[in-house]
Formats: sequence, C-alpha cells, structure tokens
Amino acid sequence: MQEQGEETSVIFRFIYHVILLVIEMLVVLLVLSVIASGCRMTYQFCYEAFGSVTIDRAPGRDIEFQIRESDTMFQVAKRLSEEGLVVSPYSFYARVSMMERGRIKLYPGSYLLNTAMDYEDIIDRLAAKE
Repeated sequence: MQEQGEETSVIFRFIYHVILLVIEMLVVLLVLSVIASGCRMTYQFCYEAFGSVTIDRAPGRDIEFQIRESDTMFQVAKRLSEEGLVVSPYSFYARVSMMERGRIKLYPGSYLLNTAMDYEDIIDRLAAKE
C-alpha cells in the first residue's frame, strides 16, 4: 500500500515538474516574441525616419496640400499622413526634428505634393532653409 502511495507521489511530482517546464518555456517564448516584435517595430520606425520611403512608386499622384499660418510641424505631419503623403506622422516628425530646427521654417500656402516624394523631398518643398 505504501509503495502505491510513493508511486503516486512520484508521478504527481513528475507531472508537476513537466507542467512547470512547459510554463517556463511558454514564458521564454512570450518574452522572445515581445523582444522580436519590439525590434521589428523599432527597425520599421528607424527605416521610415532615416530611409527614403514613399507612399507610391513614380509617377505617383499629385495632391494639393495647404499649410495654415497657425500650423505646427506635428500638425502638418499628421495631415500629411491623413492625406496619404507620408507613411507615418511620427517618423516624419522625427525626421524633421533631427534636422536643424532653427533653420526649418514653414511658410503658409498651397503646395503641390506627390505620393512618390520621399520625406526629404516633402521637407524641401514645405520648409525653406534660411
């Protein structure tokens, strides 16, 4: 009778350790998945901010874009994204922020932009460098 109790105890301990091992493996996989996803998102953001990204290939579509007197650079970035001219307002704003801020000035007016323009082309068209 006691042997059967010991066998049951060994089996339960074995099952307990197997379950713990499986849970530990799942936690490790979850952490690795989160790290990989974070790396992928960081790479994508940096590629957009530093690389030459466009919405469309040439010739693209022409879009009339308005800048108002009261617009900030982030408001312009959001509207550029909403109108389909930039991939992300955050990466566009980061790109502009990394440039010499004192030398970038927005001028109100109407601009003809194209979906095949990259961030640098759009910045050159919208902002005058003094």
